[in-house]
Amino acid sequence: MLKKIIRSSIILALIIFTTFIFSKETTHLNHLRSENDIILKRIEKLNNENDDYKEKIDSMENERRYLEKIVREELGMIKKGEKIYRFDNK
Repeated sequence: MLKKIIRSSIILALIIFTTFIFSKETTHLNHLRSENDIILKRIEKLNNENDDYKEKIDSMENERRYLEKIVREELGMIKKGEKIYRFDNK
């Protein structure tokens, strides 16, 4: 009878100990998952901002090229150090 009580007490103590350890680790794991979600959202936001900046840069470069083309072709302007060669079409 005493052996059964001791055995049951040991098993109960192991169950309580295991439950305590797992609950502590589960809480820690949930905290880490929460931090991970926050970081992933931040990464997504930064990637979106990065894409927006890339679009602005492309737009500025294309606009600059377009403006340069118009200035060269319609106004006949050149950059410093460039030479214009004109050929007569006969």
